Amino acid sequence: YVGDTLLNISEVTIRPGAEIAAWTVQQLEERLDLSVVSYFKEGSTRLHPASNRPLEAGGRMLVLANLETLQRLEALNTTSRF
Repeated sequence: YVGDTLLNISEVTIRPGAEIAAWTVQQLEERLDLSVVSYFKEGSTRLHPASNRPLEAGGRMLVLANLETLQRLEALNTTSRF
């Protein structure tokens, strides 16, 4: 808990075609009010990745957020349907 808010750490793999696959770390953090703790892609791990780091399909990240925010993130991490 931080104050009255229960925070969770969750590992998320960015799916191909997901809306967030075109975002940066900063966009994700600002739009969803969460923290990206680390980002893994192609054998490289970045703790507290740079805000301008692009999020790419197949990348994995650890995020710190409340449950409601994690649910919103999951909804944005689905393959776009056209």
